[in-house]
Amino acid sequence: MTVRKRAAAALLLFVLFVAGCGGPDRKHASTHVLRIADLADPDSLNPLLAHDQETIGNDLLVCQTLIGLDERNRVIPLLLTRVPSERNGDITQDGKRITYHLRRGV
Repeated sequence: MTVRKRAAAALLLFVLFVAGCGGPDRKHASTHVLRIADLADPDSLNPLLAHDQETIGNDLLVCQTLIGLDERNRVIPLLLTRVPSERNGDITQDGKRITYHLRRGV
């Protein structure tokens, strides 16, 4: 195979590769959703109940700057307007969905 044919074949493969990497499906995309891929489902999405390494890892990845503790070890919002709870409707009863209300400008 000549150098030109190799270059043309490489260019064709590159173009086909790039065409296949078209980005997310805009029909199902949302601009305000954070998706985290993991090998297994965590036991809980509630960082306040972190007791296993997987939940603690997700907590460190996502929630450390959202929720904190004050000097009396009370849970306080840091980048949020309020701390999620079942009472205020931000944590579903099954604990599988948590809604975080970010402060303006965050």
